[in-house]
Amino acid sequence: MSLDDLRQRIDELDARMIELLNERAGLAAEIGEEKRRTGSAVFDPAREEKVISRLRTMCHAPLDPDAVERIFRQVIAACADLQKQSPDEDVQ
Repeated sequence: MSLDDLRQRIDELDARMIELLNERAGLAAEIGEEKRRTGSAVFDPAREEKVISRLRTMCHAPLDPDAVERIFRQVIAACADLQKQSPDEDVQ
C-alpha cells in the first residue's frame, strides 16, 4: 500500500472517530440532563476509574495502556464539561 493510500485510510479512520466521539458526547449530554433532574453530581470518580480500567484492559499493541488512559481522560473531561452545561447552552 502506498503512502497516499495509508494516509487516506488514516483520514477515513479519523472521520469515524469524530463520529463516535460526537455520539459519545451526545450520550454524555443526555446523562448530564438526567443527573440535573435527579440532583446527582457530574463527577463520579468511581465510574471514571471503572471506565479507565476497562479501557486499559481492552488496549493492545501498538498503543500503550498509559497512552490510551491519557487519551480517554481527555475525552471524559470534555464529556463532563458537556454535562455541566444546561441543555439550552450552545456548544460550538
